[in-house]
Amino acid sequence: MTAIHDSATACPICGQPANFSFAHPSADIFRCSACTHVYSRLDTVRELESYDASYYEDTHKRWFENPNYKLFSWIERRLPTSTGSVLDVGCGNGDFLRYVHARRPGVRLVGIDLSPESPSDAFQHVHGDVMSTEVSETFDVVTSLAVIEHVADVGAFARRIVSLCAPDGTVVIMTLNSAGILYLAAHAGRRLGVTIASDRLYDTHHLHHFTRRSLQEVLEQSGLVVDQVHHHNVPLRALDLPPTGSAARHTMMAGVAVAFGVGRLLDRCYLQTMICRRPAAALPG
Repeated sequence: MTAIHDSATACPICGQPANFSFAHPSADIFRCSACTHVYSRLDTVRELESYDASYYEDTHKRWFENPNYKLFSWIERRLPTSTGSVLDVGCGNGDFLRYVHARRPGVRLVGIDLSPESPSDAFQHVHGDVMSTEVSETFDVVTSLAVIEHVADVGAFARRIVSLCAPDGTVVIMTLNSAGILYLAAHAGRRLGVTIASDRLYDTHHLHHFTRRSLQEVLEQSGLVVDQVHHHNVPLRALDLPPTGSAARHTMMAGVAVAFGVGRLLDRCYLQTMICRRPAAALPG
């Protein structure tokens, strides 16, 4: 792959010129000064992540073994009482849908994911890519947790999400917050020659790194109205860090715990969740 460090490229969110930020081992990282979005330039990506069984059972095992129940509760309590159906895009092993089922057993629940899932009494599982799999209905609520940062064309993904939501319905999107303290600490370490945190954050399983501004912009472009924004962290146990017992893991866990604590105090956490309305008006062209 040929490096193109001195080249500008159009930002995938706002279309304005974005400039080279730094070279990551997996891709060249670009930042847009207009909407503050940060992303891996696709034509420099060395290798895209494969979403086979090992993604769920090995590579990100801790993430799927430690569901973010605090976030699930925050979302569920804010869903309209009239909610009759929920679609979870990128549902993984279905933990969020099972959580909703336990509290709203009468709601129709559907999950779609690249990973095949064994049958569940709690929800219907659709095996496929949401961008190409036919879904013949719309839903009162569409959720997508920790998915949009993995998708190459975020604009097309956002529009697809909206198309699956019924008019006057609710869309919930959770993703990274690249304005958070953890990211700032990683950048500071990289400038000092310590790249381990930066290397992990910007690995190409995350193609996009949203600020509140860039996430809100892509969602509003798709026709959504952002009603609530929640900054939060992931359970520390869910972090995919070096093996248990290693000195590197203990050091990194301590550093992340400090960054998470400071992030909570300053409202600059690692993750962000937006709750949006899908107006009854037609989607933008």
